[in-house]
Amino acid sequence: MSAVKREPNSRLDREFVVGVAMSLADREGLEAVTIRRLASELSVTPMALYWHFEDKQALLDALSDQLWNEARDRVTPEAHDESLDEWAKLRRMTQVLVEVFREHPTLSMWAPMRVTECEAGLTFTEWALDLLERVGFDPERASAMARYLLGSAVMLVGNQPGLAIPDAALREEMMRAKAAKLLTLSPERYPHIVAATNFLTACDAPERYYDLGVDLVIGGLRAAGTSVSR
Repeated sequence: MSAVKREPNSRLDREFVVGVAMSLADREGLEAVTIRRLASELSVTPMALYWHFEDKQALLDALSDQLWNEARDRVTPEAHDESLDEWAKLRRMTQVLVEVFREHPTLSMWAPMRVTECEAGLTFTEWALDLLERVGFDPERASAMARYLLGSAVMLVGNQPGLAIPDAALREEMMRAKAAKLLTLSPERYPHIVAATNFLTACDAPERYYDLGVDLVIGGLRAAGTSVSR
């Protein structure tokens, strides 16, 4: 991988460094994001980066904070759109989390740990709690539901069918083998599994998978709200 090109004599600012580090994490995973490797990408010495980040943990924190910056910025228009009701806004917030985590899957697991440690995460959380309280949850339940919403977004991205096997040909081969094995089961003992084999071993189209996931999250929140109001 060639070094990142910068304008001659341009200042190595924190935002630029974070952007390059995020690209590196997206391409090669978090293991590749080290001060030394990042310095090589930027054609600078490691000491130049220590001006911005005291160690790798500080760098990873900055990457997680950037996820929240992106999430906050994307949802801001809907958060202030008075034509949308609370449930529509909660759905959009969930969709935005999924979108951002899909773009940076290796970083998504870090996001929950930084949600109340950065300004953007605090803003996102405040909006979510406000909406949840407006639809009927008390502060304790609203907090639990907000954690559920965030955890569900992380889970949806981490468990996307086929994501763990990026090679399409290998994935298809493994799905065929799995289907063949399920079809050897006794139809008398496992009639539903045998009948659903093709569906159980197929990888849903990503958009269909995520739309259904968001529907289930919001449906779960609505059902919980209904039970509380009884």
